[in-house]
Amino acid sequence: QDKIGFATPEQEWVRGPLREFMRSGVIATLDTYPHLLNRAATLRMVDAMLSGKRTFDASAWRILMIGIWGQRFGLTM
Repeated sequence: QDKIGFATPEQEWVRGPLREFMRSGVIATLDTYPHLLNRAATLRMVDAMLSGKRTFDASAWRILMIGIWGQRFGLTM
C-alpha cells in the first residue's frame, strides 16, 4: 500500500499560536536579505494569509525557512 501519512493543521497553527512567530520570522528574513524580495509586497501577502484574506499556501513558510536556514549556516547577501 502507498504511504498515507497524516494531515497537519498548518493553517490553524500559523493563524493561531504561531502567527507572531511566522510574521516576525518573515520580517527577519526580509531584514537579513533586503534585496531578495519586495518587502512591502511580501508583508502584504503574509498579512493577508495570516488574517485569512488570502488562501493559505506554503509561501510564507518558505520565506521563513530561507531566513532560518541562512541564519543557521551564516549566509549573508
